Amino acid sequence: MKSRILIYGVDHYVGALASRVAAGRGVAHIGAGRDIAPVAQHATSMAGGAKAGVLVEPRIFTPGDAHRIAGQLDDVGVVVNAARLAEGDFNSLLIACLATGTHFIDLSADRATIAALGARDEPAKQAGVMLIAGAGFDFAAIDALAARLAYILPGARAITLAVKRGLLLGDEARALIAAMRAPGETVKNGQPVPAKPAERSLDIDFDAGPEKA
Repeated sequence: MKSRILIYGVDHYVGALASRVAAGRGVAHIGAGRDIAPVAQHATSMAGGAKAGVLVEPRIFTPGDAHRIAGQLDDVGVVVNAARLAEGDFNSLLIACLATGTHFIDLSADRATIAALGARDEPAKQAGVMLIAGAGFDFAAIDALAARLAYILPGARAITLAVKRGLLLGDEARALIAAMRAPGETVKNGQPVPAKPAERSLDIDFDAGPEKA
């Protein structure tokens, strides 16, 4: 039975952070990515900072060829994806996971990721594989706050949560710029419907005066 954990994307900030947290809690795993030097540097840095006996094994592969990726997952029970992948690369990684019976957890919660996993629901069931999106903390924190407010305000009919982000990482900024060129979506009555950029706005006070969101 395969039981090893592979964290993909340790050559970037979020993946490296997830790897450090796992090692700090005594979880041995594979730290993987596409760029040799950053992956090797991360594994070397972890050797001195992890708990005694916790191994972070470096592994390098580039998503794109599902058959080649499958060869990297022979001993892996769970892939945790922390990398922002192009659609083709993401689909290849999913196909490899299904082919090798490897569970898949993605930190992203964008609609494209959720749709890609949902489209493979039946093959995943047949393969006995779990496909999970939205495991990152940004959405989990919002959900936790909403659940808390629903508990302490049982009579409320609706809730609006506004989140002020810090500076975007390079990959996040590029993805945002690309998304602004494409048609958007919003959710009404539980269903996604087309939306134009900034067609709705709110004035929110984040403790420093109103700001337009």
